[in-house]
Amino acid sequence: MISCIVVELHNSLWKKINHLLNILFKDDQIEFDIQENDKLYIYIYDVEKIKVWQMVFNIECEQIPVGFGFEKEKQEARRQALERLKLISKMNIH
Repeated sequence: MISCIVVELHNSLWKKINHLLNILFKDDQIEFDIQENDKLYIYIYDVEKIKVWQMVFNIECEQIPVGFGFEKEKQEARRQALERLKLISKMNIH
């Protein structure tokens, strides 16, 4: 299973996310993709969902909109994460 987390990238955010990733996923395979639309995509391979949900919770606690998805294929996990991020953004709760 591939997990995808997507957030809007801000300078101050990168340090916090990197710190959390090092704690939660220090022994896991992680891939980063930064797009020209200033979105950070984090792909985590073969981890328990609870670890991803913990990461998402920690980001949400910082009042930062975040999306996540789980799938067998990277593009599908990314699609799910983007859909959740759009939904959260429409709710305008941050």
